[in-house]
Amino acid sequence: MTEHGTSGRDLARLALAQYKAAAKNRPTISAKPRAKRSQSHHGTGRDPIGLGAVITRLSEDREWKTGVAGGDILDQWPQLAPDLAGKVAAVHYDPDLGRLDLRPASHAYGAQVRLIGGQLAERINTKLGGAPVRTIRVLAPGPIDPGGAPAGQQPSAGRHAAAAPVRTRDDACPGYHQTLDAINRTPPAGQKPRLQREYGVGEYAHLREAPEKFTDAVAALETAAAADQGNDPDAVRQAAIRIARAQKAGHAPAVTTVFQRTA
Repeated sequence: MTEHGTSGRDLARLALAQYKAAAKNRPTISAKPRAKRSQSHHGTGRDPIGLGAVITRLSEDREWKTGVAGGDILDQWPQLAPDLAGKVAAVHYDPDLGRLDLRPASHAYGAQVRLIGGQLAERINTKLGGAPVRTIRVLAPGPIDPGGAPAGQQPSAGRHAAAAPVRTRDDACPGYHQTLDAINRTPPAGQKPRLQREYGVGEYAHLREAPEKFTDAVAALETAAAADQGNDPDAVRQAAIRIARAQKAGHAPAVTTVFQRTA
């Protein structure tokens, strides 16, 4: 068979034979074994188990080590930093950032924590076994409870705490009784305290002239003025005599006023 007479089928057979020969001489590469995931035996689920064991098992399965460590930091702060207990309080821990927030009692303690921040984080990580704290943030100074917790975060009293005595109206303070007496005190009938205080209505009302006398006097003056305008001296004199007699008798004659007259 010549070179020009070689067909495509022959070339394919020749290439396959060369590949098989090379594969026999090639060293074999062993596949890497896959890492097996450790699985803890949870039993049948019917056996009683403590709450602490359940939380520990759950944190191991879901790798919640950082969150548990953060709770340990806040709870065990007096043991983790006994020299700062009562002077600096751990108020918050961010597991995502690994940041621990501390609140000092004064600016001096805040400056001290800033200086030893790296050493303090290393000390906490050593006691907890790991590296949950990567940074420390110092907050503004505030009141600190001697137990290590910030003021205002103390645990609330139990349900059996002594209840405060119930106060009634009888044992109220003196100011309450004075206010109640002022509200219930009613003024005498017909008396208006505000008008009497501002204008003296109740005190000087008897000194005022009676309305009817005031009206008749005005009417008599108007009559005298009208008679004067008519240049009748006798009429004016007679009107004055009538007014004087009416005043002595205690009543004035009924005289029509100017406002009651019609044109």
